[in-house]
Amino acid sequence: MQSHVTGNMKYIAPYPLDEFYSLLGQPMPSVRRVHPEEIPVAQRNLLVHDEDMTIAQENHYQQPLTVLPLRVIRSQDSMRRLGNLISENGNPILFGAIHIHLNMFSGLPRDEIEGCVRPFGRILNDHAILHYSKPDLFFEIFSDATINDALRLQGKQCLYGRVNTLYTPNNQPLAEVVEVLPSIIPERR
Repeated sequence: MQSHVTGNMKYIAPYPLDEFYSLLGQPMPSVRRVHPEEIPVAQRNLLVHDEDMTIAQENHYQQPLTVLPLRVIRSQDSMRRLGNLISENGNPILFGAIHIHLNMFSGLPRDEIEGCVRPFGRILNDHAILHYSKPDLFFEIFSDATINDALRLQGKQCLYGRVNTLYTPNNQPLAEVVEVLPSIIPERR
């Protein structure tokens, strides 16, 4: 993750989201590191925790979520995916990018990960894969056309997100994730 300071504000380029912008040939929107207390309460409740984002979102919306991949890059040992988590009715509830270390998985969990349908956190939980989540930082980002298309937004919107790494109990990384929430968080069903 690259960062630079302008005045007293620290701007960052969160990996792996920055990689997709580079591949798309688009400039990365401005991303500013924020403290959790700067995040509006509705978004803070869904971002500021050390649990899997999938599980937190499914608990909030009280329904299973599905992956809607927008771009996928695969190699022998890793997969990078840009996409959304969507609700049962197809509404996007999270936009993000994930780099999954496929060499850490085998069998059915790996097949499900590569299938790009079930969320990564749900796969980890359903297969009882021991892991922990460590949010590295929280940020503010102003939406651009890519994010607006993904989250079905209009105009430049101030959004909030986090950079999170999921690890094995032995501190080996399973995945690096950038997670961005929409500007309006619907109430629980």
